[in-house]
Amino acid sequence: MKNTRMFVSIFLGVTLLAICAALLLFAVFGGGRPASAPGESAAPAGGALSDGSAPVLNPTMLSLIGSDNAAVRETYFGRCYAQVTLRENFRLSYFTPYLAVEFAPGDDLSAGWRQEGDSDGYYDDNPLADDLTVLQIELIEEIDPKAPALLGQQYSLRQLIQTNEPITYELLCGVLGQTPELDHKNNVYYDAGYVSGDPEARSSDEQRTHRSGERVTGGHDVAVFEVDGVKLTVRFICVEDQTLAYYAKLEKAHG
Repeated sequence: MKNTRMFVSIFLGVTLLAICAALLLFAVFGGGRPASAPGESAAPAGGALSDGSAPVLNPTMLSLIGSDNAAVRETYFGRCYAQVTLRENFRLSYFTPYLAVEFAPGDDLSAGWRQEGDSDGYYDDNPLADDLTVLQIELIEEIDPKAPALLGQQYSLRQLIQTNEPITYELLCGVLGQTPELDHKNNVYYDAGYVSGDPEARSSDEQRTHRSGERVTGGHDVAVFEVDGVKLTVRFICVEDQTLAYYAKLEKAHG
């Protein structure tokens, strides 16, 4: 009987040790990051850094200037608004976060659409022809022009400047290694109430709270940087002693 009890005790002990070892191996090798959900799409290039690293410039966005719509399609996707401007340029706008791409005018407007019969409107995917040349990119934040104050966390601009910090004039100077003069403009009117989301999806009450054409209290400051042949024009508003960026335009520098 004693031998039987001893055998059972040893068996249970070995079994318990095996279970503990298996759990330890699972925690080490199988308990890491879960796999991406089926159908999950990649986010557009850029954004905030999650590891506290120093702010950096997103080279992918810079490289789009002078490239074509095929390159845009590889980087940005999803619901967008496509239109032909009054200057007969094609323009493509994404809303979350906001980014607008303007293309150089072509000889035949009908050739600018991927499918015959397409026209200005909302699309679930980029409807423009691949060979359109990227002329400029605009990033715009929503602000309250009467305060003035930012109404978001600079998500649009974080597509260009990858950082968790507030994007200020000083931060941009540090990242780009330049200190361009700030040019103050007094008579500034904010005309970008649509940038916080898809206007078509808003209720009438929400539309009324996003009136455009309001004068920016105190005006704004403008600085012009140049990086790798790209001219970067940035507008700032002064909020609690911080010079915060709310607009950036990228276009080819002319030297």
